[in-house]
Amino acid sequence: MNNAMKLRTKLGVAAVAIVGVTAPAHAALSQAITDAFDAVSSDAASMGDLAWPIVVSITLTIVGIGLFKKFIGKAAS
Repeated sequence: MNNAMKLRTKLGVAAVAIVGVTAPAHAALSQAITDAFDAVSSDAASMGDLAWPIVVSITLTIVGIGLFKKFIGKAAS
């Protein structure tokens, strides 16, 4: 086995060990912490929903500018 394969194997074993250790700790979270994480998750989802119109507007603007430049270039030549 070369060094890259050995490193990949070691990282995989370490990842499995970390998940195995942290899984029981996650089960012991209090209800207040669970509620806080749920609130943050819901806030993040609502912010993502608010961002989509902005993303679409910016994308359409960039495409529109590109088409405008293309048509002006063809008209000028």
